[in-house]
Amino acid sequence: MTLEQRNSCCLCRTKIPTSLGSKEELEQLRHHVKKGKGWSMALLAQRYEVGIGVDQSWKKAAHFYKMGVEHGNVSSMVGLGILYMTGQGVEHDNEKGKELFMKAAALGNINAMKNLKTFDKNEGKTTPSFTPTPTFCTYCGKAHNPPTTKLNFCSGCRSAYYCCKEHQILDWKMKENGHKEICGQVKELNKQYQQNK
Repeated sequence: MTLEQRNSCCLCRTKIPTSLGSKEELEQLRHHVKKGKGWSMALLAQRYEVGIGVDQSWKKAAHFYKMGVEHGNVSSMVGLGILYMTGQGVEHDNEKGKELFMKAAALGNINAMKNLKTFDKNEGKTTPSFTPTPTFCTYCGKAHNPPTTKLNFCSGCRSAYYCCKEHQILDWKMKENGHKEICGQVKELNKQYQQNK
């Protein structure tokens, strides 16, 4: 691939801004939000949450996460769940946060699984609230029927499932929110469940 191809969307060939929070990036995100793209809502919420290129605002972050959840975006479910747990931008509500984590975990999101395990640990539970089932690929998020497609699991944490070896490798190598960052933490939380039994 050429440098130009690598820095553009594979579907529409829109150039991807190289700097986070740049005016160009924010304009593109807002454009995609208007088109109803859940992923852009999650990214824009993250910009407001941290204050990258915009004034930091928990309320605006929660607004865009809620939009993303309505469009079925898994990252938005996790982001909004965290806001409910911390009470930032929304009224503090552990049950709503946990409900969003459960929904995201059921769709194969490893961050949601980790958050649920942490939540259980803090509450002193000896059995997990959520047990992963091999239905959704952690990397691509697509549903697969177990009889026809056997999903491979991560041998480290045994919580992430993949439809192919390529997706497992890609998820491990991701620089932000990749499985490599989370695997050890989930493995440690799993060990604690075993010790408490």
